Amino acid sequence: MQLELNFLDQPKVFCHDCTKVNYALSYLKGTALDWFEPGLFGTGGTLAPSWLTSYSDFLYKLRMNFGPHDPTGDAESELEHLHMKEGH
Repeated sequence: MQLELNFLDQPKVFCHDCTKVNYALSYLKGTALDWFEPGLFGTGGTLAPSWLTSYSDFLYKLRMNFGPHDPTGDAESELEHLHMKEGH
């Protein structure tokens, strides 16, 4: 969400998908950054990966590899454990 807010706040800066991808990549660390590194430096093959120039492809790869494994189950669990605290 914070990325999207920045993109909306500065549309001229983030008018191209590759700029959005580079900006998002600059915030990755650890395993997530390691996963994208071969595509950044061309060590994963001869062609540049589609996620390098397509923000939607980048988000898809990010969610598929590092998002919740079971988003529906996670949402159900969160709802089951939801409770109102005293005074709210």
